[in-house]
Amino acid sequence: MSEGSSILPQLIATFGATLGAFALGTVVSWPSSALLQMRSDGEIVLSTEQEGLVSAMAMLGAVFVQIVAAFAFPIIGKKWSLIGLVFPFIGGWVVLVLASNYAMLLIGRFLTGFSGGAFVLAAPAYTADIAEPKYRGALGSTMQLMVNFGILFNNVNCNTNWRVSTGLCIIFPALMAVWMFFMPRSPIFLISKGKTDEARKSLQFLRGKNANIERELEQIQEDVNQSKNIGNIG
Repeated sequence: MSEGSSILPQLIATFGATLGAFALGTVVSWPSSALLQMRSDGEIVLSTEQEGLVSAMAMLGAVFVQIVAAFAFPIIGKKWSLIGLVFPFIGGWVVLVLASNYAMLLIGRFLTGFSGGAFVLAAPAYTADIAEPKYRGALGSTMQLMVNFGILFNNVNCNTNWRVSTGLCIIFPALMAVWMFFMPRSPIFLISKGKTDEARKSLQFLRGKNANIERELEQIQEDVNQSKNIGNIG
């Protein structure tokens, strides 16, 4: 625990990370309005079975998240994992915006599902790393809240042309990437890589410029040394 710490920097960093959760909410709710409009205007003709697979393809994409996370988190950390995931996410939305057939819908849903599913792991893990224990529960709960806001976003725009609303969904992962670029990496990850000076700067940012962070930094170092005996740190 750092003396004189502030919740505000931790809240700012958490909000940036959980913009990915908002983006996941848009993935979850996208089929409810988009497929209905396709069925009504006949722009892309799908059978009932094909509609079901388009909806489910996002979940299939999420199946592969664990494999990527197992490699990415320990190597580049959660911050850069979050930023890196934006590229397939935006790519998936672009494919959906331009979709003219069933195959393009499947590809777009797979990419957005994969990226959105990865955010489910990376965002709360980053939040847990950067938050003080007394704030960890409250900040961690923002994940589900942001997913719900993402679902609400598509439901509110259900009467908007589906290509337009799909294009609007690009905004949120893009905003997350820009936001997270200016946020610090996890002090725990930096300590695990032997970057103590960077970890000190990161922790100082997250606790506030007037906080005394030395005791907490020492505790992180002890925890990291112990954890190296049982697994990797992302």
